[in-house]
Amino acid sequence: MNIRIDWTNKEAPKVKKYKDKEGRRKKIYIDAMLMRAIKPDITFLELLYNLVLRRQLFYDNSDNVLTDDLLIEDARSVLAMTLEDIRSLKSSQHGGFKTDPVYCAEHGISRKQHARTVRKKLHYESIGEWYDLSVSVNENCNWAKENGIKVSLNTLKNFCWDNDIDLYPNRKPITEWYDETLSVKQNLEWAHEHGIKVSQSQLYNYCREYHINTKGESDTD
Repeated sequence: MNIRIDWTNKEAPKVKKYKDKEGRRKKIYIDAMLMRAIKPDITFLELLYNLVLRRQLFYDNSDNVLTDDLLIEDARSVLAMTLEDIRSLKSSQHGGFKTDPVYCAEHGISRKQHARTVRKKLHYESIGEWYDLSVSVNENCNWAKENGIKVSLNTLKNFCWDNDIDLYPNRKPITEWYDETLSVKQNLEWAHEHGIKVSQSQLYNYCREYHINTKGESDTD
């Protein structure tokens, strides 16, 4: 990976740090793979220490996206890979990866299958750079399209499922908040005021299923 350096004078270089929207998660994961390839016997603590150091020197982490837990996960993931897997992933002209056909033939796997795990990891790291955990998967998909990011709704759903992310963080079970003393209309207004996404028809169906008076304790709805 190339480190971008802006020479401001003849004495000292000024290092430009990778910032938000520049694929920081993907880049630091590749950093980890390169360090493992350079020093095959690197220990977990050595790899983690170097990742922390690189984060400090070459990444703008003012928003705390590159958390300690993320670096720990990256270190463990890379150490769990075989050296053959890492070395058979070669940089292509377009910044992607191509697999070693000889290695794949020796291990009886297809070239696409061989690279799938790492490709998926890197793709997920890229999504993690902008995915907003506070809104739904649909809203994230719409945001991506509006900002020129090509990603499908199914891909985002798989990203959420594989990373234990709630697809609809603002959609709470009706049983947790519905007030039977209030009408359906009043409960709907309360839900919207508190950022809970639910439709009026869903509330009526809920009341019908649990035999709840849709008018609450009052005579008006």
